Amino acid sequence: MFHSQHSSMRKCDFTSGKWVFDQSYPLYDSSCPYLSTAVTCTKNGRPDSDYEKWRWKPHGCEIPRFNALEFLGRMRKKRIMLVGDSIMRNQWESLVCLIQSVIPMARKTVTYVGPTMAFHAMDFETT
Repeated sequence: MFHSQHSSMRKCDFTSGKWVFDQSYPLYDSSCPYLSTAVTCTKNGRPDSDYEKWRWKPHGCEIPRFNALEFLGRMRKKRIMLVGDSIMRNQWESLVCLIQSVIPMARKTVTYVGPTMAFHAMDFETT
């Protein structure tokens, strides 16, 4: 369950809903430099991209659209750690692609040391 301030604290059940086509999606482009080739359909020859324009809409409530600047503001001076397998790596790549577009090139770094990856948003002191 999710409680949203915008919904007067009404409960939102994410398990009940439907997929809806939304032209405003995806939230990031498949050309994001942090996406590995293995998980990028267009880099693997898929010619269409309409599959990226679907989002989950729970019955009876709205999921707020992701706002990268708001997220970075809330995560200021914090570390976010994602630990896991290749599925978690996909989540890391997706999160980095969601936030990297609002950060100037000179104000972000990415470090790869073996299987460990780190993204740093300098102005937010967030890693």
